[in-house]
Amino acid sequence: MIFKSLIVLITFQIGLIKSCVRTIPPEEVYITSTPDNLPGPPVPVVPVVTEAPIMENPENPENPENPPVTNAPVTNAPAKPCFNCDIEAIKPTMPGGTTFSYIDREDLCKTTVITCQTDNLGSCTSIVLRADLPESTETLDTQTNVNKLTWELACQENEKYASVFFADITRLYCDFSGCP
Repeated sequence: MIFKSLIVLITFQIGLIKSCVRTIPPEEVYITSTPDNLPGPPVPVVPVVTEAPIMENPENPENPENPPVTNAPVTNAPAKPCFNCDIEAIKPTMPGGTTFSYIDREDLCKTTVITCQTDNLGSCTSIVLRADLPESTETLDTQTNVNKLTWELACQENEKYASVFFADITRLYCDFSGCP
């Protein structure tokens, strides 16, 4: 009796299983990455430097009636103003026993990784990173029971730093609470 019941149940399930298998598309359909968004290192921007101006009329460059037309030589100066942010202009005044450090990275635009750190071996109850904006002062990050806080700022086209949610940062503050 149990065997017959089992056969009947399996018979009804086969149709359901076949319909589910038919709805699963093959693997080739799942294209999730294109060459534009594959992970990897950023493509470096390499400036082109010429030895001399490029002449438009190379056949007779010394003809006074047909003076040569030259293109301006390319220099090593950054092409975008987003490389010109100055962390020294916005860095905080640090209390004794603490350190503010930063590392500039120049990928597509300048990025600065900042660190507010206590010099003590123990951890602080909290470290808060705040920023003055044109209209207000906002908290960028709060970390608890740590001895350092690290945050990344990006240089904008207007040559001012921005954070994830805030733009045009004019001053930074590192507030330490409960440090040994």
